[in-house]
Amino acid sequence: MMKQSTQEQDQPLIHVPKRKRTICFLILYGLFVIDFISRVGINAIFPVIQADLQLTDTQVGMMGSVVLLGMAVFVLPISFLGEKYSPKKGISLSALIWSIGTLLSGMASSFGVLLASRFFVGTGNSAYAPLSNSLITSMYSKKDWGKKIGIYNTAMTFGMALGAIVFANLADQWGWRMAFYAVGFISLALTLASLTLPDPKKLMAKQCDEQDDAPVHKQIDTSLKSAFLVIGKNRSLLGVCLGAGFMSMALQGVLSWLSIYFVREMNLQLSLAATLISVLALISAFGYPLGGTIMDKWYQYDKRARVYLPAICVSLATISFLAGFQLQLIPLIFLGGFCLTTANTAYHVATQELVPSWFKSVSYGVYVLFIQFFGACGPLLLGTLSTAFGLTKALLMIQIFTAAAVVVFLLISLVYIKDYEKARALEQEENYC
Repeated sequence: MMKQSTQEQDQPLIHVPKRKRTICFLILYGLFVIDFISRVGINAIFPVIQADLQLTDTQVGMMGSVVLLGMAVFVLPISFLGEKYSPKKGISLSALIWSIGTLLSGMASSFGVLLASRFFVGTGNSAYAPLSNSLITSMYSKKDWGKKIGIYNTAMTFGMALGAIVFANLADQWGWRMAFYAVGFISLALTLASLTLPDPKKLMAKQCDEQDDAPVHKQIDTSLKSAFLVIGKNRSLLGVCLGAGFMSMALQGVLSWLSIYFVREMNLQLSLAATLISVLALISAFGYPLGGTIMDKWYQYDKRARVYLPAICVSLATISFLAGFQLQLIPLIFLGGFCLTTANTAYHVATQELVPSWFKSVSYGVYVLFIQFFGACGPLLLGTLSTAFGLTKALLMIQIFTAAAVVVFLLISLVYIKDYEKARALEQEENYC
């Protein structure tokens, strides 16, 4: 069944002047870049910190894991409260928390303090993506969501790439503590800028008043129980999260072992292997806006583009990885990574439209939980398979999860439109302006 979205009224949830909307987007983009710099940039200076604080390898590993723990613990609570009361304040608070955590990391004189400060960073990082995506999709019409979110997602790749460069160079010139201070103060500056962002709750209440309607926030049940019922019964949303989780398991497994594969299986120098991985990351970044643009065009004719595009892209990635790792063809391995990135924006957009608008952040938070949990299992699973069957066979075997993701997306297509329309019906029942 084809649905013509062009026949529907497709207006932004909140009306923000074009110039201000662009400025807001740039502020959010800058914060997203800093989010990833503060989260993963530290990886580049682990050796320096380890030597200075005399840390064991186990303690170094804990510094990376504790950030993810902070995100996993707080992503849903902060997403829920931010969406319920004020996404704008939630964004600013999140940025303030990770800014303080970054500054405290530079002040740490012991492993315990450093570990606590990194947990603080993860707490701040946890709900930023859910809340910022919710704000962006509130400012733009649905037909533009893929393109806008696709461009926005490039901040993740640039943040990871810049993080290593920024931390390494600052640490080399002025010491690792100064690296944390510099990033922390830049983050604080952007946190202040975030105070100029629009508040969707206030704007929507004002818009409803101008239409002689009652304020939305007095009519809508945004309780935890309501969120659980709406999201827990949404087969399409849970399916998207499961498919994305399978994809994340395979991708994180591949990324964590790719350098070792280049060195061990292809006999490349470590420096060349690192360069190839950096090139892969930069090339893959272009997949975000490309996938979003394709999806927006397709969406005008069929809403199931949100799951059809990932099904196609992940299928191509599966074939590319299988052939690339088996035949040791780097271009095919790169193509596989690019295809997975091209599919990525679809998951983010789906979380925004499969639920009523007042649960967009919580919906995205559920997605984050899925990809973090499955993604964390990927490297360990691939390592276990590698021990038993060898690295090349392990890289081939883990592609069963990308194939499983394709099956899940195709199954979701059978109910996607029904769940989409159910969300719109809930908005109409609540007289959501």
